[in-house]
Amino acid sequence: ACVFCYAEYISFFSPLGIILLVVSFRSWEKKHSSLRTAVLLLLILILTAGLGYSAYEDLSLKDTIDSVLKTLVPRMRNLQFLPGSVPLWRVLGNKFGWSYIESYEVFRRLIPTAAGLVVGILIILLALVLFYLILKRLPLFRLSFEFTAALIFLVAGTLLSPSLVLGGGRFAYDCSGDTIASYESTGAQLASLIPLGSKVYWDSGSSGSFVSTLLLYLPEIQIFPPQINGQFSFRTGGNPDDLFRVGLWNDELAAQWVQAADVIVIQKPPIFPSWEYYISLDNYDVHLVQQPLGSCQVQSDLRVYLRKP
Repeated sequence: ACVFCYAEYISFFSPLGIILLVVSFRSWEKKHSSLRTAVLLLLILILTAGLGYSAYEDLSLKDTIDSVLKTLVPRMRNLQFLPGSVPLWRVLGNKFGWSYIESYEVFRRLIPTAAGLVVGILIILLALVLFYLILKRLPLFRLSFEFTAALIFLVAGTLLSPSLVLGGGRFAYDCSGDTIASYESTGAQLASLIPLGSKVYWDSGSSGSFVSTLLLYLPEIQIFPPQINGQFSFRTGGNPDDLFRVGLWNDELAAQWVQAADVIVIQKPPIFPSWEYYISLDNYDVHLVQQPLGSCQVQSDLRVYLRKP
């Protein structure tokens, strides 16, 4: 199974949350409740702090963290100030036994978390201002404070969803370039090389950058189905018959298939690196096909080995 695909599967349904919000809006409880207010405000603070923490790997804060850790602070001992000053990271080292790197890693997580908490506090303050200075004086808007805070939180989240923090970082699907055209170009090159009816050994590479979607551009070929899922269906050891029955493959099956194939397509580094030992490369013509599958992806070449007549 593709464990890396889970987040993308879930994100596919994310627009349903907005639709559900719009559909259920009129049914929301708009009367004040102290318990509901406390729970909602606590939830907002936890969520914003959590969002900040989850984004620490995507944010470039090295210069900021270095500046904070190297900030000079007064020397202290037993809660008494001493002459002179030392960098903050030295104080942390004396107190907790942290090295500079350990202090850096702590602040790398602490700063985004604190920033997220501040954002949550600002949302609550904005809700207070909006509710007590505006909405409470307008008879047309009979909204409770917690209802107002929830609306502001959801609207802010919707507007900021394309941002680096809420968008989850930079991914290949955020890159520019015509992906469909690049697939068509690569598929056309493969189709011009691989004859109809060929039995194709398809090693999509252990890096996971090569996808089996290109098989759609190769009509009337024979493939070994477990290879469609590439490295995610490859197993070490095991009974070949049992693995094949459930759509998996291993090195023993790969060795059989590479010998039986008319065409061998390899993306380096291959999933089964020993494939060359089972054939004689002198019996094959080698062709390189460029694989421009995304402007943010390092371009690589597919090696197509055609068995000589």
